[in-house]
Amino acid sequence: GCKALSQFSCFSIKTFEKYSSLCKENLYYYKNQEILECAFYSAIGRKCFEGEFIRGWEESKCPDPVCPGDLKYEGQGSPYLPTCSNPEVPKPEETIQTCVCPQDTILNNYVNGSQCIPKTDCPCVHEGKLFARGEKRSTKCQS
Repeated sequence: GCKALSQFSCFSIKTFEKYSSLCKENLYYYKNQEILECAFYSAIGRKCFEGEFIRGWEESKCPDPVCPGDLKYEGQGSPYLPTCSNPEVPKPEETIQTCVCPQDTILNNYVNGSQCIPKTDCPCVHEGKLFARGEKRSTKCQS
């Protein structure tokens, strides 16, 4: 889990909170957390001890994670994953090892299974109900 971040004493409180948030966002969604944790903490270790050779972090031999569904492993990807409900994510200051959708697609977070689709194919949500692209809805007038 993300509690191991507390072992890194080289970060400011603000930076620690940022990495803690990224950890939760990136690790809690995946079933095979052990593989992602290895990559995540190796990247954190490199940032934490930048400029110093710390045995173990620089020589880390983490296997590439196997990402769920349509997601693909990216060695230097954005920590923010564009989704149908949040397609415009902030430009990252730093990159991390993560799982991302293939180019020109975003995560359809309205369905299970880590499905990546073109942004234009994202469903609409109205009052909690999903509507496919082009689907029409009818609403009765209230009088």
